[in-house]
Amino acid sequence: MIMSPVISEALLSGYTTNSATLRRRTHLVQSFSTVFRFMINMAACGVTKFTESTQTLVLVSNDNHDSVSKKQKRTISNRESARKSRIRKKKHMDDLVRQVSQLVSDNKCMAINLKDTTQMFIKMDSDNSVLKAQLAELTHQFESLNEISNGFNLLMNDDHENEAWCGW
Repeated sequence: MIMSPVISEALLSGYTTNSATLRRRTHLVQSFSTVFRFMINMAACGVTKFTESTQTLVLVSNDNHDSVSKKQKRTISNRESARKSRIRKKKHMDDLVRQVSQLVSDNKCMAINLKDTTQMFIKMDSDNSVLKAQLAELTHQFESLNEISNGFNLLMNDDHENEAWCGW
């Protein structure tokens, strides 16, 4: 079995606990995990055989180059679609924020108009009550004057009848 130099050094470094060795081991483990993640990602894309050297990691792909290319194109397309979706979502959010702001402003104006209209209604209702009371008073005075006038007319008619009877 061929072992990677990174893994070999990690396994052969021993169990010493000084800080330099610990830093080196940590670095080796991080390097190994990076290579391992890269290998898993490449395997998911159809790469099946890996050749190692101390300088570089050379990938040998099987005949699925077209599927890798399609997957890469799909990945790029998905990223672009996601970017456009985020832009649309942000624009929609901005539009909604503007609309809420406008509606709040309109609501404040309507509340002020309603308050003014309510005050005007209360004043007009009060004026209307005063006018109704004045109408009732004037109607009563008019009826009283009509009674006086009718009484006076009766007296005048009686006086004319009496003068005619007396012969004057």
